[in-house]
Amino acid sequence: MGREDLSNKPENIREKIVQGRIEKRLKELTLMDKPFIRDQNKTVEDLIKETSAQLGEKIQVSRFIRFVLGEGIEKQESNFAEEVAAQTGKKIVENL
Repeated sequence: MGREDLSNKPENIREKIVQGRIEKRLKELTLMDKPFIRDQNKTVEDLIKETSAQLGEKIQVSRFIRFVLGEGIEKQESNFAEEVAAQTGKKIVENL
């Protein structure tokens, strides 16, 4: 899959552009290159190095959980008339 923006570039420049795009994509996908949530100027890797130096112990990530904004939040669908009827103990009369 070629990109048209690369077609008129010299071969050595195309290689650098493609390499840059690959590196950018990897940074988006890998945990260690992600910005730390509490300080966006630090990466997770920087935080681990700093904390490791403070503690004097080697720190290693053994597992992590990825959260996506809004993931797991499902809208509960309900019928307001049925809720009121259930609370009042009355039956719902449907119009035919």
